[in-house]
Amino acid sequence: MKGCIQIVNGDPASLVVSDSVPMPSLGPFDILIRVNCAGINQLDLLQLRGGYRLPDGASETLGLEVSGTVVAVGKHCGKGFTEG
Repeated sequence: MKGCIQIVNGDPASLVVSDSVPMPSLGPFDILIRVNCAGINQLDLLQLRGGYRLPDGASETLGLEVSGTVVAVGKHCGKGFTEG
């Protein structure tokens, strides 16, 4: 899948879009979104500088702000999320 990755660890200026980002696995509390548009926000940049540690098992793919279509919903995901 396509995604934003960091080439030089700790250097937000080294962000590139890659066509070879692995598809994340769907956890029980996750939703999978076919993204139409994404944005890199301040928390993403903080993570890139090493100032925010991801929770265990979280995807390292950047872009917390997304717009798109829900394609899968984890079995323990909250109310309001449905495919489509």
